[in-house]
Amino acid sequence: MLNQKALSLGLAITMEALYIVCAFFFYIMPEWTLYFFNTLVHGVDLTKAASTKGTSFSDFVIGFLSVFVISYLAGVLFTALYNALNKGSAFKGGGHGD
Repeated sequence: MLNQKALSLGLAITMEALYIVCAFFFYIMPEWTLYFFNTLVHGVDLTKAASTKGTSFSDFVIGFLSVFVISYLAGVLFTALYNALNKGSAFKGGGHGD
């Protein structure tokens, strides 16, 4: 069984770190960062959706809090599903992370 609180918090903190790194690069190199993310979404031109106003500190904080909540909830859902599906698993106790 996975510890739901620990996994959810670990995921949320990891996503927050990535959010800060992304915000940093977008602040110092917005064109390059936009180009990089364009390569991740095949066929979608993010330059057409990019804001020209920049990001305010309040936008950053709202995004930061949103990423934390969404990531934490994703961790809760993941561990709930994993633990429920793993109850009757043939691998239980077989050295596969249990």
